[in-house]
Amino acid sequence: MSNENSSSLITMVYRLKTVRYQNQDRFILLQNENGPCPLLAAANCLLLRGDCTLPSEAVRKGIASLDSIANMLAEHAMSNSEHDHAVYVDELMEHIPKFQFGMDVNPAFTKGITGYEYTAQLTAFDMLRCKLVHGWLVDVTDEATFRAMGSDTYNILIDRIIHAQEKGEELLQIKNRIETLHVNPESNLMSSLEDLQRKSELLEKEMHDALLAQHFLDQTSHQLTHYGLELLRENLQVDELCVFFRNNHFGTLTRHEDGHLYLLVTDLGYANSPAIVWERLDVIDGDTDYVNSDFKALGSQDQMLSLGPTLTPEQMMAMSSQEDADYQLALELSGQAASGEKPLQQQRLDEQEGKLMAAATEASLREYHGIVEPHTGINDVLPDEARKPPPVNQPESQEDADRLLAIQLQENQNNNFEQESLHLACQLQAEENQREAEHRRRTAATSNSNSRTGKGSSKLCIIS
Repeated sequence: MSNENSSSLITMVYRLKTVRYQNQDRFILLQNENGPCPLLAAANCLLLRGDCTLPSEAVRKGIASLDSIANMLAEHAMSNSEHDHAVYVDELMEHIPKFQFGMDVNPAFTKGITGYEYTAQLTAFDMLRCKLVHGWLVDVTDEATFRAMGSDTYNILIDRIIHAQEKGEELLQIKNRIETLHVNPESNLMSSLEDLQRKSELLEKEMHDALLAQHFLDQTSHQLTHYGLELLRENLQVDELCVFFRNNHFGTLTRHEDGHLYLLVTDLGYANSPAIVWERLDVIDGDTDYVNSDFKALGSQDQMLSLGPTLTPEQMMAMSSQEDADYQLALELSGQAASGEKPLQQQRLDEQEGKLMAAATEASLREYHGIVEPHTGINDVLPDEARKPPPVNQPESQEDADRLLAIQLQENQNNNFEQESLHLACQLQAEENQREAEHRRRTAATSNSNSRTGKGSSKLCIIS
């Protein structure tokens, strides 16, 4: 069966995490978008053992590229190979880039924890001295299913099930033929009846075994059985590290001295959780517990240490690129400082900053003392030494041109702002004058109206 991803072969990066293992600080690789792939599991096995060391650049950046991992694995394979180095390493380097997306694995169900169909890709694990194990196994006490599965691998078993399902119509026809011969027995057809009965029995057994196999696959779709867990505990040595296959994923598995099995936690979500290192593998339904580097249950303090934001490998790559630029600049500045000399770029920045500060200071003094001068151009906001026009036939530098253009734009913006402010003030004043005139007109009209109303009332009183 295969879990190979169809994604394009893009160079991937893996974030690093420091964990404590056997009283040593070790770096491990965390998952990227391809999930728990065989490359990750095998590399972590070797890193935890101390058999491999990541390059110093990867350690400094906190991430490892596929190329650096492949070279690390290739060097390890060469140091352990007893065969022609060139041939086997070339074969390994051909498979490693594909391992970041998965690999074809075809487990057998009755051949123990290392029962797989041999493929060229599995040779890579042999070269790396990494055992590939699984726990998708049939219990030997279930004799009917054990016999029905036989020594077949997953792919062969699926073909058997499909083939048996297609034989249903054929078996029905044979049974009808047998029934007809029983109703009308003919001596010359008795040999044919025996052949049909034999064929019917074979088909029935084939279909019965296929049904048992199908039932087993349906009941163990999580690709792990209690019997498989038991065999893993029995066959793995204490502190042995190996690659574990389950649910079309690969993990780094070990057996601790307490007798339990543990999977290395490589989920990127726990990158900033130093307390979460292992996941106990003692059930088949996935409901397990996390433990720390000492294989102890997490306490309240560990839970607090497990909190924190996580960066994606892509963000880490962007940060590392910036860190490289900062690192190079730091080296340059350090070298310049040691010689007592500023770098040319810093000298230019200091010079530009000094001129701009002088111009700003002069403008502030003019405003404070109420000195108003007509704006005749850019020279009004420049210090004296900067007001002189450039010599004839001597063009300005690009940096000077950019600086002058920036100041000119700022001056134009200030002039436009002053003009707009003056226009707005005049408009507001005119509106205020208009409101006051309207108010006076209404007041006068109201006064005249009240005067006329008072005389009328007096006449009405006389009439009454």
